[in-house]
Amino acid sequence: MEIISLDKVPLSKITICFNHAFSDYFVKFNATECYLKRRWKGAGVDLSLSSGVLDKGKLVGFIIIGIRNWKGLKTAFNSGTGVIPSHRGNALTEKMYEFLLPKFKTKNIRCLSLEVIQENIKAVHIYEKVGLKIHRGLHCYGGEVKVEIPKLENGIEFFEMKNPTINVFKSFYDFEPAWENNNQSVQENIEDYKFYGVKNKESLLAFAIIKSENGCLSQFGVHPDHRQKGIGKFLFGHLSKVYPTMKTNNVDASAIHVLKFLEDLGMKNTVNQYEMVSYL
Repeated sequence: MEIISLDKVPLSKITICFNHAFSDYFVKFNATECYLKRRWKGAGVDLSLSSGVLDKGKLVGFIIIGIRNWKGLKTAFNSGTGVIPSHRGNALTEKMYEFLLPKFKTKNIRCLSLEVIQENIKAVHIYEKVGLKIHRGLHCYGGEVKVEIPKLENGIEFFEMKNPTINVFKSFYDFEPAWENNNQSVQENIEDYKFYGVKNKESLLAFAIIKSENGCLSQFGVHPDHRQKGIGKFLFGHLSKVYPTMKTNNVDASAIHVLKFLEDLGMKNTVNQYEMVSYL
């Protein structure tokens, strides 16, 4: 078997391997080349800094790496690791990381990060062997949103934003968005998103960034000065008319009031992940 950089492999072959590797995974995938291309664009993927394993010319494993500055450090984010069932048990993930680490150092990468489903204990142990440690828990929610739109004072309205300045939303955060939900990821595929808000005259009180094709919320929040006033329910009540079913991935587990808010909307906790980090 040979470990190589993935920029040497056609996307069609990576897609076949991706679907085979995740055929028995906790979350089912049937990815297309178009889906992977767009998702990896948002994640900042660099295939020259990603690795794969060839066995007699067939791709049997991969690590997909995104590169960007994250929390002040140049970071390599593992956007997906997979090994097809017939080749598991050969420490291929560790070997692919061993192949990548010298490349990371030459590119002045100082941090490694990834997200892994908490139930995937084997994968967690493999990543710990590589040197990654659990940084925080992340919860995913989804389902039909059922909420009555509260009556608020005159002048408060729901609206769709056009050409928003994304960095403005940072002051609304309850937690730092995960890699594929952060501003850079949204900006990369901005045409895929809709931006909604609640305002009072010219003051923005709440916002939501949502993928129009599937009702997936990347970010949302209420300004700290306007919480506990029904603004969040007002926002989601109007959103539910456009997207009756919504989901949101990777809410920080420590944001207890956000988790409760989502549950009060009728959304269910579907899966939990760990964000793992290592510093080089």
